[in-house]
Amino acid sequence: MREKDLAAVVGAFYSAHRQELFTYALSITRATDVAEDAVHEAIRRLLSIKHAPREIRPYAFRCVRNAALDLLRQAQRDARTLEDYRLLFDDPHREPLRESVAELLAELTEQEREIVVLKIFSGLTFKEIADVCGARQGTVASSYWRCLNRLRANFAPSDNPNFQTGEQQA
Repeated sequence: MREKDLAAVVGAFYSAHRQELFTYALSITRATDVAEDAVHEAIRRLLSIKHAPREIRPYAFRCVRNAALDLLRQAQRDARTLEDYRLLFDDPHREPLRESVAELLAELTEQEREIVVLKIFSGLTFKEIADVCGARQGTVASSYWRCLNRLRANFAPSDNPNFQTGEQQA
């Protein structure tokens, strides 16, 4: 693929998926400025490859992952807060939900949080998540469902009367 064609493909992908890429980077870095840098670095790396990947979506998310991890290692950022998770929701009427989700995501390990964010906020399939994380599809799926069940168990239904745990409401 020619350089001009690759730039068009990457540009179109970025335009369509920039929020998902940012959300994923944010789930890894927990800092908005580092997440933005990771996305920009990933796009720069994508534009510099010689041959376009067969599937750009998992490749781009893996680039974001690698760039985010590289930036974290480089800066040795250990002070992380829940504040950046609150950016996942921009509707002020959902403040209680935003706070609950931020707290729940903070309870997950980095790998679990990565899987949940890629599935729920970015809409990737288990196969795509497995490609991004370098794991087996079955491992990703079982981790996701375990996390979801743990999050449901930890979520306070009294805070949200419309919350359903999957059981039939009487």
